[in-house]
Amino acid sequence: MTVLIANESKLDHEAMVTTACRAIAPLWGLRDLVAVNPYIGHAGRDPLTAEDLMQRRHHAAVLPAWSALRQAWRAGEFTTADLAASQVAGAPPVEAVMARLDGHGGDSPAPLRCHSIAATLDARDGSDWAEALVADLGRFMAARTDRGVGRWALPDAGGLWAAWRVWMRHDRSLAVRGLRGLGAWIAALPMDATAARAELLGRLGLAPAALPDYLGRLLGELQGWAGWLRQESWHSSGTGELPELLTMRLSLDLAVHELLPGHDVRPLIPATGVPQALAVDRAQRLAAVVAWEHAVRAGILRQLRPVTSAVPVRPAVQAVFCIDVRSEGLRRHLEAADARIATYGFAGFFAMPVAVDAGRAQCPVLLQPSASIGLTPAAAAHTSRLLGSFRRSPAGGFAYMETLGLTGALGLISGSLGHGTAEHRDETAGMDPTRIPAEQQLALLRGMLTNLGLAKPYARLLLLCGHDSTVANNPQAAGLTCGACGGHSGAINARLAVALYNDPSLRRQLGAAAPPADSFAVAGVHDTATDTVRLLDAARVPASHADDLVRLGQALATAGAGQRARRAASLPGLQRGRSLLDRLLARSRDWAELRPEWGLANCAAFIAAPRAMSAGADLGGRCFLHSYDAASDPDGAVLTLILTAPVVVASWISLQYWASSVDPARLGSGSKAIHTVVGGISVAAGADGDLLPGLAWQSVHDGTALRHQPIRLQVLVAAAPAAIDTVVAGHAHLRDLVANGWIALHTLDPATGACQRRNPAGDWSEVPTPKGGDEP
Repeated sequence: MTVLIANESKLDHEAMVTTACRAIAPLWGLRDLVAVNPYIGHAGRDPLTAEDLMQRRHHAAVLPAWSALRQAWRAGEFTTADLAASQVAGAPPVEAVMARLDGHGGDSPAPLRCHSIAATLDARDGSDWAEALVADLGRFMAARTDRGVGRWALPDAGGLWAAWRVWMRHDRSLAVRGLRGLGAWIAALPMDATAARAELLGRLGLAPAALPDYLGRLLGELQGWAGWLRQESWHSSGTGELPELLTMRLSLDLAVHELLPGHDVRPLIPATGVPQALAVDRAQRLAAVVAWEHAVRAGILRQLRPVTSAVPVRPAVQAVFCIDVRSEGLRRHLEAADARIATYGFAGFFAMPVAVDAGRAQCPVLLQPSASIGLTPAAAAHTSRLLGSFRRSPAGGFAYMETLGLTGALGLISGSLGHGTAEHRDETAGMDPTRIPAEQQLALLRGMLTNLGLAKPYARLLLLCGHDSTVANNPQAAGLTCGACGGHSGAINARLAVALYNDPSLRRQLGAAAPPADSFAVAGVHDTATDTVRLLDAARVPASHADDLVRLGQALATAGAGQRARRAASLPGLQRGRSLLDRLLARSRDWAELRPEWGLANCAAFIAAPRAMSAGADLGGRCFLHSYDAASDPDGAVLTLILTAPVVVASWISLQYWASSVDPARLGSGSKAIHTVVGGISVAAGADGDLLPGLAWQSVHDGTALRHQPIRLQVLVAAAPAAIDTVVAGHAHLRDLVANGWIALHTLDPATGACQRRNPAGDWSEVPTPKGGDEP
């Protein structure tokens, strides 16, 4: 039903506008693309409440549909035993959930959804006004926000609202469609966006209770562009220009109401409250998800083992990898290749939150760079970038091909056949860390050594291995690189950390905490598209460590071969004939390849524990593995860091893959095959309209079934419940994730392997030890 009354009292419109804007998830640009929790604006609510709000305002889902749940049920991914074992007080009866999984009762009831004035008119008349308004705003935003694809930009008119008012003096596209007099109508609005919002909302006359849904829906129609603006103000206390975008969309909605015949059309705002049938359906779907999680968690727990005491033996190599799930298998194969290599897991920026060159942040987006370093580019690379910029411009693309002629065509053909080459500038360019003051260099090194958790004595050779993904013609390629490095290769962070580790002057200042004199570090990069490891700046390794380096290189080659063989089985359409490495190289360089790798698809758990608990375990490339030894962390500082940073980042990754799986149309980005790069910042399905906020369908689906299981992240931490409770209580963002059920938090006892689950009420309960040795 439509809820409308005349405003008789002054409302605090701006508080409602701020709330609506803060509910928008940020969207980082293609250069810095990182996974984002699409539900972050509703983290203060439980998933069932968030499902209602997301459906009302974004027409998007939180919970998986019955079709996905039934497919997993029929495939045996969870069973009746899992439904029974995961039952909690207040959950739907097991028999009722089983009946729905078996196909009884059909699909879910239609959700309650709000509609703008334009969308309500479309539903009545079969028109497409809502789409036209979004497309028009998208064209303006693309022109104003261009990041180097176009060769021209709109002049800055003093803010988004002011620039749009100037644009609309000349944009006749909506007037031609029937909104006659639109330019003059907009020109008559106040020049101040806040005043314009107040006037427009006053003229609209919505009931106070209806305003949050209406404002949320207007932003929901533009969630991609709204996310981009939300990202721009992410590290500030305000909402940036996002309220101005809301004012623009509000203006066009009211223009449809006032300038078109049949102006009695109003927004459609359903009454609050969830119908009983819909509430039951959602509770049943969540119960099925919890049972699915039970099956996955049990499979992981079967692989873990208690830590036994042993006499410390100095390893030949200590190899630190990113906690990324794609590192898990390589670490296992590396340890199997050489028993004297000990591996560790740590966030892949190696506690080096730095910016490179013109402000490129090499750290998680939750942080801001604390220092800056420079790279020395090669002349060839500079020329390549200039040519690349020219051929991507609207006018230059045609001239580029006409100028290069057959040479350019051969380049395209070579790329489509998988013969392109990849540049690794971050791995080879000269690096200048001298911009970092000496005292800050010391603080960075000390912080890294404190948090890495390396067992002493340190090995003669330390490998700090970041990761990257070498793929071609993929606008979302940054999503396959390192989220801990802000969507970039971890090469710079690893090289900087190694330079600090090997600096004699810094070691002298560390005193007793310094590594032994014979311990030397080398940087590396794990290419997750091919499972090769490139050792960086290896020429700087002294002759005294040449044999150690050879030993490491041989073990890495063996480990890479083993990991490639394991991973290749899951890649659809992998050609036959050549060596597996050659085929994966060709696949990663093939411009037509939609699935060069699976990224972090099917991530399921975050484990912070001594490596001895998971050593030798085949966790299926599904676990973020962070090294942690509570005995070496008496004050809980490292535990606090792990729970408030890597766990939160991992939850963002998990929830973005979840969202792109359960609602690819609204929270994913559809098919990669039809992506268009807009303004150099994101992708869209066409030349205008809204930006697409999530992952491509090919990143989560193999063409037959979901590649990513939409379950919550299972967080397993080898620490005392009381210590974990202290951290949760002191950090609101973590508390929201835990208390509202967006992640499932558990403790592990390193001595016994016992597991406890943190309940919504904040208490802990034992998780029965799973029997058998099945893989997860």
